[in-house]
Amino acid sequence: MKLTIDRREAQEGFLRKSTAYYLDFTLVLTPEESELIKKHRWEGQFTAQGQFKTGIVLEIDIVSDAGRVSSWGFKTAENLAYFESRLVESARSLKEQLEAAARFTSGGPREVEL
Repeated sequence: MKLTIDRREAQEGFLRKSTAYYLDFTLVLTPEESELIKKHRWEGQFTAQGQFKTGIVLEIDIVSDAGRVSSWGFKTAENLAYFESRLVESARSLKEQLEAAARFTSGGPREVEL
């Protein structure tokens, strides 16, 4: 799994110029990771929340956009930074779950030395 994040800013507005802040991210999953997500029905469970340029607060499912560039605009750099931290936290949580699921095998009983 790989998460790529790119920050940028742009001047917007015709008469009153203001700065808008953008965050583009791409989450790339291996075929095995995609299969584990489907198998365990984890779609919609790994989200990042933020207040976007329009002023509304949304919760974004980071798995549903895997493999594509997602671009989100913010009114302030603080809102962008908050969303970015939630995005990274959610991606780390997903990675931990995928690693745990990949190690799991149901190969029958095993002895545990105590």
